[in-house]
Amino acid sequence: MPADEVGTVTVDVLQTALDRVAEEQTAVATGRRAFERFETGVEELEPSAGVNTPPSTAATTTPTTASTTTFTDEGNNATPAASIVQHHPDEPDAIARVRTLFAETVHPYSTETIDESEPLLETVVEELGPDIATALAPTTPNQFTPALKEAIRMSANQRRTELETMARVLERETESLTEAVTAIDGVLEWLESADETPLSSFGFEALRERHEALAARRVCCQRFVEERQETLARTISQGTPARTAHREVVEYLYQEQRQSYPVLAVMVALDRLCGTCQWVVRDHLVRRA
Repeated sequence: MPADEVGTVTVDVLQTALDRVAEEQTAVATGRRAFERFETGVEELEPSAGVNTPPSTAATTTPTTASTTTFTDEGNNATPAASIVQHHPDEPDAIARVRTLFAETVHPYSTETIDESEPLLETVVEELGPDIATALAPTTPNQFTPALKEAIRMSANQRRTELETMARVLERETESLTEAVTAIDGVLEWLESADETPLSSFGFEALRERHEALAARRVCCQRFVEERQETLARTISQGTPARTAHREVVEYLYQEQRQSYPVLAVMVALDRLCGTCQWVVRDHLVRRA
């Protein structure tokens, strides 16, 4: 494969990979903010004492205190979230407020890439688990007890932690892709510069040096492939039993791309190009021997 063709592959494949990672980083950051807002809102809701109180009694004997919470978007202009009602412990619609809060924060993030709108409780199942979804269902005669509040908080915190772990994996992937681009560009620039002088004008010693230089660059490509494999084999855990494997994230990221493993594909192509160039130089060496 000519050097200019490899260069095109590098630009296309690796730039596409970098764009895909950046896209996922934006989505993960949005999810982290959504769960932070949700957790903050749930924390402001007062749990019930676990005693069933008829709605009519609660409505006539207990006041409600409304509070508006303002959330910031990572330093950007503050935007008021939906008004969060801080209920009396026996207020019967606290669970409805949790559903509304989830609908206003996590649900839009979670369903952003879905063509059709996903029912709210299906999203709760996906994000917080089936037990939480059952507890929050309108047909479930539950109260917003301290235990339920803690379960919701823990589930949301776990999801946020998973997103933070994903953010770390994406940072590592960006670094690996950027290093690959730098390494490949360096080899391509050397090949383009070396190609300006025809091999027919070289003596035996110059040809031998060119052969060794190509061998050194092939070693560089092979070493980078080994390092990339080590990166793919890594896992990250962020204070939870769950571990995120880098290889699984890469397979997820590039499942719709031309190359499932873009760095490996480009490095192998570059190594083959250097090998072809070596063969041509070796042919000139044999003729001059």
